[in-house]
Amino acid sequence: MTSYASYLGILENIKDAMSADLMRKHQLRCEAGDWMDSATLKLQKDAWTAGGTGQGIFFSVWLGEKELKTRRFNYNIHSLKLGTLPGHVVKPREFASAFREKLEAHPKGSGWPNLSTDYGPQTLMQGWMPLDEATFRQDMESVIERFVGMHDVIDALLLERKSRA
Repeated sequence: MTSYASYLGILENIKDAMSADLMRKHQLRCEAGDWMDSATLKLQKDAWTAGGTGQGIFFSVWLGEKELKTRRFNYNIHSLKLGTLPGHVVKPREFASAFREKLEAHPKGSGWPNLSTDYGPQTLMQGWMPLDEATFRQDMESVIERFVGMHDVIDALLLERKSRA
């Protein structure tokens, strides 16, 4: 059993509780599991990927051994292999720059805890929150709701890059 197994259980419970509503209301697929030696939860629209969860654009929250030691969990929005998204003409660096501009201007774009956008085009944004067992579930739900409140930014940016062919 991993040291983060109890957190993986919480993420799986969150997925079970929120998944149907996220899909019905926002077309966001919710996955939880043990990825890259971390308890992870990912949100992604089918329209944001050609290769399934872990490619295209996705929001993720994770914690592993390192995070347990530093008493924090991480979140980010990744953009992987975006140049190959069918039906779109996307230049990853330009997309990342446009996303970051929209993030700053979006009403739900401010207030992300410990956020940085100082990354290459594959990590659109990344941040962390303190890891507190007593509030972990609520903290997770808070970052999920914050992402849900602004996922339309990604939809709009992709719509602008839809190929006309």
